[in-house]
Parts: sequence; C-alpha cells; structure tokens
Amino acid sequence: MPHGDFSDITSFFCAGLAGVILLAPRLLTKSLSVPAPIDVTVAPFFDTLPEGGDAGLQFAGSLLLFLWLVLYSNRWNTVNGKGGGLGLLAVAANCASISWKMDGGKFVPRMWHGVSIFFVLGALHLMFNANPMWTSATLAVKEKERAARKAKKN
Repeated sequence: MPHGDFSDITSFFCAGLAGVILLAPRLLTKSLSVPAPIDVTVAPFFDTLPEGGDAGLQFAGSLLLFLWLVLYSNRWNTVNGKGGGLGLLAVAANCASISWKMDGGKFVPRMWHGVSIFFVLGALHLMFNANPMWTSATLAVKEKERAARKAKKN
C-alpha cells in the first residue's frame, strides 16, 4: 500500500504518544471526559507519575519514536507484515495487562485500553492487508508498463 494506509496512521499515533511522554509526561495523569450523550470518563494512564520512573518513561518514548519510523517507512508485505503484526499484538496485550493490574483485576476504562485497541487494529492491518510480494515477473510487468507510459508521453 502507498502512504496513507492504517500503518501510517498507527505510526503517527506512536509519534504523538512519544511526544507526550517525552515532552509533557504530566499529561499522562489527566483523565478524558466525553460529554453527553455518551457521558464517559476514561481514567488516565497513571493516577500519579511513578516515583523515579522518568528513565522508564523516556525509554518508552524513544521506543515509540522507533515504532513511528518503522511503521511509516517500511513496506509491509505478506512476510514481514505477520512479524510486525505479532509485535503490535504483544504491545497491545501488554497495555491491557498493565491496566488490568493497576485496577486490581477490575475493568476500569483507561487510556491504556485505547492504546491497546489502536495497536490491535494496526496489527490486523499489517497481518491481513499487506502489500503483495514483488517477484521478478511482477517487476518485469511493472517495468513494461512504465516504459509504455514513457513512450506514450514522448
């Protein structure tokens, strides 16, 4: 797929979350309220920032920057898309697990769940909507089409 598909959207999500973590980590302690008619409050990532957790947060932010660059620049195909999707599923499961443990095994809507859902959708895209593999035959057809278009222009 060319740029603009869901892997690019997921990459910019990672960039935005990395920016928050690296530049304004206090935002991780803010809840999100959705007004009527839904009227839901989503708990923050953290009720308070972890004591001495700056290094861990900075490391997580740098990994999200890495994910941004990989998800945006890589051409996902039927081989590497499965691996990338599995990695995103592992991240999604970890996000849900963090929230579950924070709330003592009860479901409390937290920002972690939104991140988890986003990564599951990104994983499904990478695994099941990948670009086709280029072969010598498909490349030869593409080159012939390009040559024909160039000849038609001239």
